[in-house]
Amino acid sequence: MKVPTLHQLAKVARTLGSDERVPFSFEKRVMNHLKLREAADLSALFAKMMWKAALGCIAISLVAGAVISFAGAPSAELFASDLERTVLAPVEVEDSW
Repeated sequence: MKVPTLHQLAKVARTLGSDERVPFSFEKRVMNHLKLREAADLSALFAKMMWKAALGCIAISLVAGAVISFAGAPSAELFASDLERTVLAPVEVEDSW
């Protein structure tokens, strides 16, 4: 199949008649509607997204707290040792200067 070139497409497009179905001053009405639209308020949009994110974080915190409190930790000392091991994981105590 032969693919037409851009020059051939432009030549065929020039031979087509104009379409008179477009209403009078249609482009002027479109441009007036575009001018009437308000500019987007980016700071309000950003604030709205941040509030949604904050509410999501609160919900996750509440669910995690409920799971931890109802699961019942075996002992507070075990929790303390796990916390200490997690916090000090990147620090090697044996290699002191």
